[in-house]
Amino acid sequence: MKQFRRYIFAIALVSQSAAVWAQTLNVTLFNAPAGQGGVNIQADWDLGSNPWCNATDVRWLQRVQLKNPDGTTNNGVPGYPSGEFIDPLPTQPGGPWDNNPWYDVTYNTAANRASDTNRQGGAGRFYNDSPAGWGPFGPLTFCAWTAVVCINTENSIATYIGGFTWSFTVGATGGITSTAPAALSNTAATTGLFNGSLQNGPASFRSWTLNTGDPNCQLTFVPEPASMIALGLGVAAMLRRRRRK
Repeated sequence: MKQFRRYIFAIALVSQSAAVWAQTLNVTLFNAPAGQGGVNIQADWDLGSNPWCNATDVRWLQRVQLKNPDGTTNNGVPGYPSGEFIDPLPTQPGGPWDNNPWYDVTYNTAANRASDTNRQGGAGRFYNDSPAGWGPFGPLTFCAWTAVVCINTENSIATYIGGFTWSFTVGATGGITSTAPAALSNTAATTGLFNGSLQNGPASFRSWTLNTGDPNCQLTFVPEPASMIALGLGVAAMLRRRRRK
């Protein structure tokens, strides 16, 4: 009987472990329609059956850096004077945005995302970003770090639970070359990038700090088919997907 109980306990541990690994962050990168000078990226998180963070406390947090071809920060795009910021800033083009550091274009359902209705201001499972109109500002690279975090409003601490990086390059003649999303690591270097941008933002951003998360409580990055195709075909695919303004 004791041996049987041990087996039951072992099965329970395996099941609990499987629940952790079932927590996913699904990401798909699409090309924007020809002539729009950008890309479209979508993502959604699934906390699994036994989440350690309440869904109501999950937020999307995004950092952007505009880079010149030599890797230095590009400060010359109208409306983006710093070239390195938590996205979006309250006065950023496309706004007005709120005074929270959370990425705003998020939704509770995929249907809301498709129709761009009922935005959740950083909450909600579903995320979309469609940076467009960048053709006239090349050459530059639009680099994004997108994180999913668990927030504690009592001490203004956000804890990292998953994320990904993505980017696209604008050529001198406006052509767009996208790079497939990749997993963003749960490290001090990652949180340092976000915290540096938070501290350089408006006062309402500076009250927040991002900490690394428990390695056992992380979303698993899952590239969806469009991203997987980009990963598999490499540079040749990137060239074929180039768009001209």
